[in-house]
Amino acid sequence: MSVQLTHDENRFTETNQEIILFTDGVNSPANIGSLFRLADAFGVKEVVFTGTKVDFNSSRLRKTARNTEKHICHRVITDISTEISKLKSSGFKLIGLEITNTSKAIQNIRTSGEKVALFLGGEQHGLSQECLEQMDEIYHIEMFGLNSSMNVTHAAAIGLFCLTANPS
Repeated sequence: MSVQLTHDENRFTETNQEIILFTDGVNSPANIGSLFRLADAFGVKEVVFTGTKVDFNSSRLRKTARNTEKHICHRVITDISTEISKLKSSGFKLIGLEITNTSKAIQNIRTSGEKVALFLGGEQHGLSQECLEQMDEIYHIEMFGLNSSMNVTHAAAIGLFCLTANPS
């Protein structure tokens, strides 16, 4: 018979892959809180916010994050181009999660344990053209309904799962 484990009883191991989650214009406190929780769940080393003002005192953010915002490294930046240059010079592979005319299906992603910066766009307009132009690769999530987008946190969960489940 299966018995549900507590948080302290899980048998999960930490990932060795270095992943940074980079958001471009994510504004919703609930989404930001959820991104912290996902970062914790998938062993993300840092979350970088740009194109937004994050209210870390928001009760909605704190409730959704469930205290993960207290131990996940994070920054809010204003100069996206400088940050992208730093990531590239530090050997990060820049991966955008967006539907474009050249994007590939995310289930085909293979990173071979590389350092990865996963870029997610904001709720209204997705990744900015400035970001898209600087990505090493762009992937999309295949969808089978009429809508062409999903909530940024759902997309992040799928993207992070694909990165961590298929590192090589």
